[in-house]
Amino acid sequence: MQKTIRQAQAKDLDQIQSFLRKTELEMNELKKWLEYYLLVEDASGKLIGTIGIHPFDKIGLLRSLVLSNANAEEILYLLQQTIKMAKDKNLESLYCMINNQNAAQLFSLLGFDRIEKTELPKVLKTSNAVAKISTVNNLEFMYYSIRSVDK
Repeated sequence: MQKTIRQAQAKDLDQIQSFLRKTELEMNELKKWLEYYLLVEDASGKLIGTIGIHPFDKIGLLRSLVLSNANAEEILYLLQQTIKMAKDKNLESLYCMINNQNAAQLFSLLGFDRIEKTELPKVLKTSNAVAKISTVNNLEFMYYSIRSVDK
């Protein structure tokens, strides 16, 4: 099935919110950070995935990685496009929170490194996003330096 990845636009807000409601992910400030979201659509234009970055100055926190019926290759490609978008928006680093080993392996393939929560920048440690998910079992944090990415 052919899939298209594109940057979210204002007209996509309702569709993204509806899609993410099904996943029970937190959607606070989605409208504010919409330009930091990528959408995945199938050949008919139906939304089948999304990933976003919550920016904190030059730092980005990956959010809302949801992709229906995707294989590892498709997820890796979406993550690569997200890293490119982060670079284009002049972010210097990306962080993510994961709670399973399959996700950790995928992020490691892209060059993300595991870090301790104590190593997070203060702005992330004190953010609502980290506070709300910090009770999840087996939660790990990973870091990626965008400075090493070619444009």
